Amino acid sequence: MRKVILRDHYKVPPFNEYARDLRILNKVLWLYQRDVMARHCDTEVVLDDEDDLKALWTNEELLVYRDSLFFNSMLLDEFVRRARASGKPCQIAFNKDDKAITTHSLHLQDSITLVGEHYRGELYYYPQGYVPSEQLEALVIDTEPLEMGYYHVPEYLVPSGAFVYQVPLKAFIPIENWIHILLANTLFGALGRARRLLKDSNKLSVKLKILLRAIIERKRLLSSSALVKVGRGCSIDPTAIIQGPTVIGNNVKIEAGALIVSSIIGSNVNIMQGAQMVLSVVSDGCYIPFRAALYGTSLMENSMVAQNTILQGSVIGRNTFIGGGSVFTDYNLMGNPIRTMHRGILQEVGMAACGGAVGHDCRIGAGFVVYPGRTIESGTILPYEGDHAVIDRDIHYHDVPQHTTDRYHQQVTREEDAANGWSWPPPKPAEGLHDESYTPPVTDIKELNRATPAEEPNGSAGTTQTAPPPLGEAESHSAPLPAGQAGRGSESRSTDPPPTPPDGRGGQTPPPLGEAGRGSEALTDQEARSSK
Repeated sequence: MRKVILRDHYKVPPFNEYARDLRILNKVLWLYQRDVMARHCDTEVVLDDEDDLKALWTNEELLVYRDSLFFNSMLLDEFVRRARASGKPCQIAFNKDDKAITTHSLHLQDSITLVGEHYRGELYYYPQGYVPSEQLEALVIDTEPLEMGYYHVPEYLVPSGAFVYQVPLKAFIPIENWIHILLANTLFGALGRARRLLKDSNKLSVKLKILLRAIIERKRLLSSSALVKVGRGCSIDPTAIIQGPTVIGNNVKIEAGALIVSSIIGSNVNIMQGAQMVLSVVSDGCYIPFRAALYGTSLMENSMVAQNTILQGSVIGRNTFIGGGSVFTDYNLMGNPIRTMHRGILQEVGMAACGGAVGHDCRIGAGFVVYPGRTIESGTILPYEGDHAVIDRDIHYHDVPQHTTDRYHQQVTREEDAANGWSWPPPKPAEGLHDESYTPPVTDIKELNRATPAEEPNGSAGTTQTAPPPLGEAESHSAPLPAGQAGRGSESRSTDPPPTPPDGRGGQTPPPLGEAGRGSEALTDQEARSSK
């Protein structure tokens, strides 16, 4: 069976990167999807949009999905098995009373839509090539959610007295917001492993395996090797407490007094004395110092937090540093719903407790307190200042004068995107720069036949300028601009798409007003690279 990957052109803030390139469960999303589908598909092709799918004339068996989707193997296995058994074109669907979908997956997204009596997602099966959407049948999947609470709190914080989550056995969520990365890593990932363990523990063979391992190793049940998987070359202090289900990668160092509960630890990670991690995902190359605390938090690769830092329900991008004593709060004391930006609009996150997000390549000073739902954009340097130690608004790239890099804020046209190998057949390559991508190359492209003339395609793929998503209204999520940057900041928030210049540069965005020096340098670099 051939898998067809539909490209998502939306960049997820505050990372300003496509969802496929973000880390989920310590894997880049496109790699995670490829591993999950390996048992079902032997070839693949990447298409720019649905129009290319309509023009894909083939009688092959196709499995089509959007490259921003997160789903686990249990959901995909059931979908493929039942779709093949039906022999009809199918689209994944969920009941309106599926609590995992309605409670967690529907917030802050636009791809799961209500059609008739079911919610439908962007996962399709075609037994003999593409057919119109009107001929697709809804294949309803039960995610089998289980209500799970981790700890009790006073009822004046939560009416039920407990933070309760609907943890599915079969996970499905589109990655369109940083909240979805948090859910995929913690709720559907780390806690989802515990959900699957609870189901398997009803089997006598599983119970006996865990019990025998604990007796032989003289450990508690949750600390036995049946539930705690440790890689090669690890150094773990005997006083460290590790409870499963937990996965630890290779060459990990865990010092005395560390506490790790139901978490995923990547390779080459250092965890110092007294550090605590619960329901968290720490990717490769991260450093967790002494007395740092992570609860329901996701760290992407090569990130570091300093001592006495508290991260609760937060997402930290790659190559980012969080200074000592910083606190990411996760509860609104006024009792109002926590909201965050989604496509320029403040929307509720759908959770009683939720932290914040920091993008890639950020440097955050010591002593900051971050309000729930706030974000800090990629490339930001935020030094500590006594009268600005509380972050109660979103921090955008143009709101601060110092930056580590601007690579996450360069405008990329669809023509440049297609030249990177994503659309089929690709339009004429445009001059200039484009974002680097970790995406694998398209395979078996020569075997595909398209029912169009051989001339250059004439459509939006090569002519439309893709504008960045609007950052929205100021309402408590938009940071004030420093003195001397009002012009540049106001232009960066403009909702109008940047004009396409008539100089034939393939849609290259001109520099904003007030930045002629930097813009001219960028054009000089572009021309220099083009001449090569």
